[in-house]
Amino acid sequence: MLLGMKKNTDLQGVRVRLVQAEERERYERVMEEHHYLGWGKPVGETMLYVACVGERWVGLVSFGAAAYALKDRDERIGWSMEQRQRRLNFVTQNRRFLILDEGREANMASRVLGLCAQRLAQDWEKKYGHPVLAVETFVDLQRFEGTCYRAAGWTVLGTTAGAQRIYREFYDESGTPKRIFIKALRSDAFGLLCSGEFPEGWRGHELEARWKSPVKTEQSRSLWSAFARIPDFRLARGLRHSVPATLACGACAVLGGAEGIGEMAEVIAQLEQRQLRALRCWKNPRTGKYEPPSESTLRRVFHGIDVERFDQEVAAWSRRHGIAKAVAMDGKAVRGCLDAEERPLFLVSAVEHGTGALQGQVQIDSKSNEIPAARELLDRMPPLDGVMVTGDAAHTNAETARKIVMDKGGDYLLPIKGNQPGLLDLAQHHLPVSAFSPSAIDDRKSQRSY
Repeated sequence: MLLGMKKNTDLQGVRVRLVQAEERERYERVMEEHHYLGWGKPVGETMLYVACVGERWVGLVSFGAAAYALKDRDERIGWSMEQRQRRLNFVTQNRRFLILDEGREANMASRVLGLCAQRLAQDWEKKYGHPVLAVETFVDLQRFEGTCYRAAGWTVLGTTAGAQRIYREFYDESGTPKRIFIKALRSDAFGLLCSGEFPEGWRGHELEARWKSPVKTEQSRSLWSAFARIPDFRLARGLRHSVPATLACGACAVLGGAEGIGEMAEVIAQLEQRQLRALRCWKNPRTGKYEPPSESTLRRVFHGIDVERFDQEVAAWSRRHGIAKAVAMDGKAVRGCLDAEERPLFLVSAVEHGTGALQGQVQIDSKSNEIPAARELLDRMPPLDGVMVTGDAAHTNAETARKIVMDKGGDYLLPIKGNQPGLLDLAQHHLPVSAFSPSAIDDRKSQRSY
């Protein structure tokens, strides 16, 4: 029995049930007021439970999306990166666990966890059409030991490095280490998650695998050459991966859709030996195999180089190896990046329609907006003869249109919305209605009218 706790409740009388719709506001308020992390709304597929003794609430538990990449968990399960991408929704995470003052009794926490584990898979399948096979969680070692998780049959996987994630790929090293726990909800859970053939009834709920490098082996050599002029800022002693090789690997991952250095490392780890050789990666003299740069190597290199120059080289290489017919301009905040004033970093990018291949990007000045940044981006790009440039309504202005047509030789397709009422009224007056109706594409009469 824990110090300061008295056994007043028959634990067999504790029940765990789903939170009802009319209780949701109360649930969130109690969690916000009493949990040291606050409510922390779970993302993705979600399950909320309340533990009761009679009508009295004694605990609150929430489950949500599992961590995208978790080294210790992924090694324990034994799945490949593609399997993890497809089956991550079959793993959930205990996002919040709160025992209220009314329930602070010996063994109450482990009892509640055990009851949740007994019904979690069935509840999940009833709501989302598929079960969850395992559940993970993190325990702050400065506050707790995780004793209740151990008592409830959870397994310790390891400890995080202590970096606190501020944005998706921005980490504050002052964060505290967390202990990682996992619990399989059935004896064959890990075997199923890494199996070659998933049960037929669950296949329809697998996610789409996202990452695949589009760079062919023969193109990899030219990609390395594109970065060969960038100097190595590191001390020469003990270096394995050169800057050009590391950047070329990173570019392959970026062109494959990776967002952030963590995802870059995952994509690079899947490259074949012939690709690693073409990218001039380090060859291990003991094994005779080429090895990809690690995540820590990627972080050191990308934190030390001129990232704007890296973007320019990637865009130039992409343009040399493909002819874009349509390019989209768009401004967005970069996940995991802060500017010099520690504010979110915003860029305007130009990407090819369909493939998403980067054609160029520039940073938006913190005291400005994406409109002048888009014009600067157009100035940096090569001639756009035969290229259609699209953008959102923010770029629908005479100066940007003139730059696309007169300075670059391209065409534009820009929307007119209510933020420019005069222009919208003029267009609606002089253009036929069918020109504004996407459904008119199959209407031959409308097409003739247009």
